[in-house]
Amino acid sequence: MSGEFELVLKKAVELDPLFIIHGGDTVYTGKKEYLEHFVKVVEKIAPNIPVFVCVGNHDELYLDESNLENFRATIGKVH
Repeated sequence: MSGEFELVLKKAVELDPLFIIHGGDTVYTGKKEYLEHFVKVVEKIAPNIPVFVCVGNHDELYLDESNLENFRATIGKVH
């Protein structure tokens, strides 16, 4: 994640939304440490706003195979 997401999230928070929907691909690969960093950024910038995250192909991709376990453990339940 570069600084663009943080800037967009800060702008969204200024609008005082009821919730935020992230369209997916929060990270380049679904490595747990990358997903944890995403969660820390969201908790820091938008601690009181529910953020719903769609699973993107990069969120589930870990190494060369599909794996949703890191996403489930870090972001939450997949529906």
